[in-house]
Amino acid sequence: MKKAISLGLALLLLFTTLSGCSSPKSNFTSTLRQFSLNEQYTLNIQTEINELANFEQNALFKNLEKGDSLSAKVSMDEKQKTTFADVNIRKNEIPLHFEALQNNKTGRVYIPVNTLYQLSDESKQAFGKNGQEILDFVLENNKALKAKYLDFYDTAQNLLGFTINQVAAEKQANEIRRLEKETLQVLYDFLNQMDEDDFKQEKGRKISLQLDKRDLSELMSEVLQVWNKDDAAIRLLSTGKEISKTEAKRIWSDLKKNTKAEMKKLIETKGENLSVQLTLEQDSESKFKNLKIRVLHTSAEKATQLDLLTSIEALPFEEVQAMPEKNKIVNKKELDKAISDGLKKYLEKTR
Repeated sequence: MKKAISLGLALLLLFTTLSGCSSPKSNFTSTLRQFSLNEQYTLNIQTEINELANFEQNALFKNLEKGDSLSAKVSMDEKQKTTFADVNIRKNEIPLHFEALQNNKTGRVYIPVNTLYQLSDESKQAFGKNGQEILDFVLENNKALKAKYLDFYDTAQNLLGFTINQVAAEKQANEIRRLEKETLQVLYDFLNQMDEDDFKQEKGRKISLQLDKRDLSELMSEVLQVWNKDDAAIRLLSTGKEISKTEAKRIWSDLKKNTKAEMKKLIETKGENLSVQLTLEQDSESKFKNLKIRVLHTSAEKATQLDLLTSIEALPFEEVQAMPEKNKIVNKKELDKAISDGLKKYLEKTR
């Protein structure tokens, strides 16, 4: 009995010792790892451009302006293979709102038509004067669709003039989920390889980490390797008839080449800096509370500046609604009529 008590005390002492050895790095990585294993979660995501200058030639930023923002409440249920997103965008001082429901098993995305009927007059400004009149005309003449959902792929098929293969869409959804998991693993491994001193304990339960341009270049290289493995990115880009495998190879090859060239140029240019500041906050139970990601880019030569702040906050889980039944999804005949009504109004306006 005494031996058992002695063993218990020894184990308790060992556990206490190990607990006392926790570091900002271990707290940072374990908190993210623990949250990533959740099968159900709701996040509030907010991104705002605080500064943006001299990025006119950059395809990623050329349509963005200082003050543009995006906020989204996202609920994911891995058990049910569903995701719901409530998104608000502010572009050129004009607010836009939409919702999206995704079947993660098939890759299908559904958008409630009702969000179009709920657009404010301020939001409709994004369509221009003629666009507003066309939209109002289509909605007025297709009120039966108000309680239904648009299938994103079917809508794209009709508007863009090409057929979306449903089997290919499901394969792409599976590929995206696999790449998401592998990319997260790369990020986790990368953080674990960083020095203990890179992680700083801030006031309260906050831990900060700053990645410089060399860190980011190395991380980007590792992510590209994951996406390149077994032609994953090529399979994701290829849609068969519209984008052949040969075309997908060319697109991916150009993307890799340009990305590597940009990162190499960034590192070799002394006056140009890029950094990402991560600040993780734990709750009272040492679980994930929020993560702030601040991207800063400066260039002494071109006076280029980017200040992009993203905040990710954990919220109590909100149940994701069920996928719409077939009779609640806008069918091809209904979609064709709505598009025809819009075209009719457009031709009237341009005569």
